[in-house]
Amino acid sequence: MFGETPEERAEIHMWTRRAYLEVVLPFVTWWRGTEAAEEAYRGHRILMPEAKRSHRLLADQGLNQFDDDLEGKTFIAGDDLTMADVLLYGFMGTNVATGEIPWLNVPQRPNVAAWFDRMAARQASGRMMTALPARVEN
Repeated sequence: MFGETPEERAEIHMWTRRAYLEVVLPFVTWWRGTEAAEEAYRGHRILMPEAKRSHRLLADQGLNQFDDDLEGKTFIAGDDLTMADVLLYGFMGTNVATGEIPWLNVPQRPNVAAWFDRMAARQASGRMMTALPARVEN
């Protein structure tokens, strides 16, 4: 997940940071401009509706770059599953599953789409998408 050698760990760290900075963070900032964010935060966070358009473009740009980077690879950092894959799929999988944000995984990014399908086919990914039991406190 994190690499065996210092070089592998550095490369995996780089890809994990890129996934976070180039896709996840711009998307979250985009989301903070939505009505869903307003409802979720209910005044407890500073929302950024004015940043919605620019951060959608940044997230798209990051995903487009990942599409290029995934050419010929099974996973983000190469042939092995790493933290970069878990981070990006955990984020994308939960948001794509709702159907409310279709632009995260589109056919125009065939390498991202193929990677997404490989990740979704993993048993652990299916378990991740299973809802947790309701928690009742008295």
